[in-house]
Amino acid sequence: PDSARPPSWSTLEREAQLFRAARDAENTRSFGAAHRAYAELERERESRTIAEMARLGLARIGTAARDALLAARTSATRNARDAELALGDAVAEFSGTPFERDLAAALGHLRDDGRFPTLVPRGE
Repeated sequence: PDSARPPSWSTLEREAQLFRAARDAENTRSFGAAHRAYAELERERESRTIAEMARLGLARIGTAARDALLAARTSATRNARDAELALGDAVAEFSGTPFERDLAAALGHLRDDGRFPTLVPRGE
């Protein structure tokens, strides 16, 4: 069957280049570009190995967003302005990811009333 055929070399080369671009973007904290590239690789799945590496990259970006939010929350207990600056940086770094909206909402709440919002896991 066609599904048992390995991907072509040109497909593997293109996916490898896209993966390298995603890693470079992630390493420079351009999480929007990294997220788009990883998501594309995950959807295509010509190479199961590259698709799995892309899924791991998406998970790392999600963890980095969570870490940024938790670090800002900790910072807010000492200095709301520092937390506001950290969240502003995080919103910029995660622009174009699904996490941008949550970070921006936390920043807006902090700016509106000077307090860090209560964090609730998704789905609750």
